[in-house]
Amino acid sequence: MTEVSAVKKTDRPKFEGSLKTLPALTVVLAFALAMALALSAAAVVRAVPGTVNALASGGSLPEFPFADDNDKAAGSLYPASSVEVAGAGSVAAAGGEGNVIVLKNTGEISEAGVPGAGFTLDFTQYKLSGYGIRSITIKVYVPAGVKEISVTADGGETHLARYSLSGFQKEKWTEFSLYDDGLYFLSGKNIIDMTNERGQLGAFSYNFLWPAVDVSEGGDGAVAAAEGTVYVDSVTLELIDGAAGKPYLKYDGADVIDQTAGKTLLLGKAEAFDEFENRELPVTMRWEGTPGVDEAGLAVEGGPYTLVLEAENSFLEKVSKTLTVKVRPRDNEPPRILAAVDSLRTYPGTYGTMNVFATDNEDPVEVKVTWSRGALDDKGRLQPGEHEVTLYAEDLTGNSSTRVIAVSVPETEDGSIVLPDNTRDESTMRFGLPVWAVILIAGAAACIVILLIIIIFRKVRKMCWKRKDKKDKKDRKGRKNKELENTVSAAEAGAEAAAAEAAVSDAEGELKEAEEKAEGVIGEAKEAVEEDTRMTAEYVEWLEKNQSRAEGDNKIESFTE
Repeated sequence: MTEVSAVKKTDRPKFEGSLKTLPALTVVLAFALAMALALSAAAVVRAVPGTVNALASGGSLPEFPFADDNDKAAGSLYPASSVEVAGAGSVAAAGGEGNVIVLKNTGEISEAGVPGAGFTLDFTQYKLSGYGIRSITIKVYVPAGVKEISVTADGGETHLARYSLSGFQKEKWTEFSLYDDGLYFLSGKNIIDMTNERGQLGAFSYNFLWPAVDVSEGGDGAVAAAEGTVYVDSVTLELIDGAAGKPYLKYDGADVIDQTAGKTLLLGKAEAFDEFENRELPVTMRWEGTPGVDEAGLAVEGGPYTLVLEAENSFLEKVSKTLTVKVRPRDNEPPRILAAVDSLRTYPGTYGTMNVFATDNEDPVEVKVTWSRGALDDKGRLQPGEHEVTLYAEDLTGNSSTRVIAVSVPETEDGSIVLPDNTRDESTMRFGLPVWAVILIAGAAACIVILLIIIIFRKVRKMCWKRKDKKDKKDRKGRKNKELENTVSAAEAGAEAAAAEAAVSDAEGELKEAEEKAEGVIGEAKEAVEEDTRMTAEYVEWLEKNQSRAEGDNKIESFTE
């Protein structure tokens, strides 16, 4: 029974934003909702029959998706195996659910020289992305005689996984899983190697190897397989939960294409990439409504037409780019071949090399040069005689022009070919002009170049002189301004010095007057002091006299008593 379940992938690419910015309760509710949806989808896949895209729509898969022709062993290493599907209750191994695959070894020897049995499952029509599958698990009952389990793709040409059952406990139901970093894939292989070119799960086979038993008689080398029957109960796909995101498409051309009818549609480079699948995707084109090209891919006059570029990853996620195509009327103007003459005359031995050009109103064109038969020898030199050189140019629409130039090569008197020095043509150059004309043109060109150089030199020198004069004038003006500033500064300094000197003189006069006044005051003060001193002395003398008189009166008074 094929089952599909969904799990959360922990190493998915990081997208903008983070759950850290949400409240914890919101995160818990979102996780619970996601798990509920995943479990519901898994239940629907197991319960509802049908053949829809299980990954994209949550639909269902058949119990065992064998190939369309129901050849259960086709594509395995043992296409002669006996493969049956029976109810679990009708087989010897108990414990299965629903139907089981019964692999009986017929004893026939495979191309590998060993006996075995195998079955093939084909998921191609269900469009399951190999990038969205975490693991593929097979539940199998292994008998004692089985030696090895292997997984192959491409009809057994590509070996993906191999696991030896030597020493393994058998005769019980066991699950074996394939996953990218698992034990069972061979080195360098993974689930993506089980997908088709679109990255979707394709056809692959499980193979079981029995050891060979020698049944030869008389040394004939005959071998047979050991007995035992393998039972397969289910194949379960464990899907990655959640959308992978859209791929991106890059287009380096214009969104509006304007070209001429009758030409191949000229598009820019378009490329698509899917970051989740880490691979480039093919870009397809489709027209909406009327195609802008015919069956040959040439643009059809009219429009505007709508061209859509699309890319789709293995999850069926699409990205597109819409272009507008406008087609002008067909270009009917042929290229114009630039050739100055319709005939020319030259010497034998001249190399038939011509550099001619052509112009066109729309496209870049080249000129094809073709000489008539017998005109050139095996070294490309012109032979005597009358010859023709045909010039042909064609644009991208198919318009063409042709010019035929007659070339006359006279014979020399002795019939020999004139070979220039170093076997190169010195009489005519690659444009078919004489040497003197080429020298004249080169000399004129050299004179013009020299004249231009002289004119440019004189102009440059004149500009330099003008700049120098301007600089000198500026310097002179600067010096004059500096001198004027110095003069003004000196005058201001003199005026300040004179003012300071006058102030000093005034201060000296005032000081002298003050000294004179001070001397007068001091003199008056001295006289006053002297007067006070004299008066004080007289007063002291009077006191002394009065004291002596008082003492005499006191003595008289005592004696009287």
